[in-house]
Amino acid sequence: MKATLRSARRPITALALVLFLEAGAPAATLYVNVNNTTPVSPFTNWAGAAQVIQDAVDAAQAGDTVLVTNGVYGTGGRAVFGTMTNRVAVTKAVTVRSVNGPAVTQILGYQMPGTTNGDGAIRCAYLTNAATIIGFTLANGATHDGPWDDVRNYCGGGVFCESGGAFLTDCLLAGNSATGYGGAVYLGTLKHCTLVGNNAYAGGGAFGASLDDCILIGNSAGEGGGTLGGALNNCTLAANYGFDAGGGANSSKLTNSILYYNESSNYHGPTFNHVFCILEYCCTMPRPVGTSNVTNAPSFVDTNGWSNLRLQINSPCINAGNNAYVTNTTDQDGNPRIVNGTVDMGAFEWQVPVRLAALAPPGPDGLPLSLTGETNRVYALHASSNLTTWSWLAWLTNSSGQSTYTDSLSPLPPARFYKALPIP
Repeated sequence: MKATLRSARRPITALALVLFLEAGAPAATLYVNVNNTTPVSPFTNWAGAAQVIQDAVDAAQAGDTVLVTNGVYGTGGRAVFGTMTNRVAVTKAVTVRSVNGPAVTQILGYQMPGTTNGDGAIRCAYLTNAATIIGFTLANGATHDGPWDDVRNYCGGGVFCESGGAFLTDCLLAGNSATGYGGAVYLGTLKHCTLVGNNAYAGGGAFGASLDDCILIGNSAGEGGGTLGGALNNCTLAANYGFDAGGGANSSKLTNSILYYNESSNYHGPTFNHVFCILEYCCTMPRPVGTSNVTNAPSFVDTNGWSNLRLQINSPCINAGNNAYVTNTTDQDGNPRIVNGTVDMGAFEWQVPVRLAALAPPGPDGLPLSLTGETNRVYALHASSNLTTWSWLAWLTNSSGQSTYTDSLSPLPPARFYKALPIP
């Protein structure tokens, strides 16, 4: 019996050791530089960085990070299904991250001359569950016209995601096209992304995706110029076009969002911004059935070229959202997501400016100062005579958005300068 027990224990011990070693293996970082002339697999340093993103993805294991430096990446690719090629196909739980963001790091697909979509088109990216892309411009992707037996052939011109468990963060998706659904993206979860000028049969910007703190501008489709299906929170949709219905959104759920200045052919009535949607705490026209929606114009900084969709101080969207729906701590600009106690509608949170002003000329007691800023925020007031060396004067709490302080040393020479710093 003892011999039997010993022989039974040995394979269990060996198996446990193997599992321990595998679990303890650290995640690796692989490097990509399109300008590197000496790539050495498995690309574990910049000197041996891959030139093509797909080469590094192929060499990576689940949990690894592929770090990509500045450049235009428009070569290489991988077909996941049939002959539909993807410039980058991430079919394992790998993170592909740029070093310096979408302004200087691009993944380019390929569009057929004259037809855009077709057998030779190349999609920008394909993402499996738990795969992630961070900080890229994904542009000029397209899909095949068919065959129609699998959505992977004709949906998601910019990015095709297998489910909502694939992620894109801080990305720009521009000028992509799909024969079917999702010009920019099919499914997936997007945060702090911008979708511009994409088109599809339905869901010009996105189809069935979850979007947080995203901007959708100038996308077009037969139905749902901005989005079809999916859920959007703290998003801004403007200047999108739906040929049949729902210039902004069709059959979607939206909260804390702005849908304004979108257009439609009105084939199904006044559906220029939304149709068949569930909206709560949103700014849009016409007024939808739902909680705490507003119809007044959002008062964007710019509505001519749509270059600045931040809110002006008189916007009805300020402090008009619901904090329960907030999922990010920052907005599109990386600023605090909730300012002044209540979240704003849209992708940008209006940031309360801090203003210091003299209430009156200096008197016998000194110089009376007024500080205007965020309600209930504590500020540290400092003074300086040379703009180099600063001394602390007082803690000021803006219980009502404004507080006052009298500097007893002013206006004694030399002249004094002041600054107020918000305390986190």
